[in-house]
Amino acid sequence: MSRERSTGITRVLTGIDRGLISMTANQWSLEIPETTRSDRGGIRRSLDPTAAPMLGSNGCLTLYEALRRGRDVSPLGPCLGFRAVSTRGFATPFIYSSYVEVVARVDAIAAGLASMGLVQRNDDGMLLLVGRGRQ
Repeated sequence: MSRERSTGITRVLTGIDRGLISMTANQWSLEIPETTRSDRGGIRRSLDPTAAPMLGSNGCLTLYEALRRGRDVSPLGPCLGFRAVSTRGFATPFIYSSYVEVVARVDAIAAGLASMGLVQRNDDGMLLLVGRGRQ
């Protein structure tokens, strides 16, 4: 955590302790003072700066795991869609690929990258995409 960010969180927590920042019992985050701009709202921070954000849902920590879970739950359900444009320039209704089709495409791309030697395992066993210099 940067010193500047740490200082900002400390200021907010100090403001809560001193009663300078009001909050309700059901609040999960606070707006950092003086961060609102005309094009967006203020920056928000967790009430507990030591808490890590909850990652994933239903045991899925990566997008690939979420796609596989979608395939297991609803194999033929709509997953990834697009709208074609007619010859007259109008958008057509969405055309969807199912979870089974999308996972098959992802697996095919991964196999292609691996066969080209563009994937390596790191120390944690995660597969990472690596670049090769031109030869």
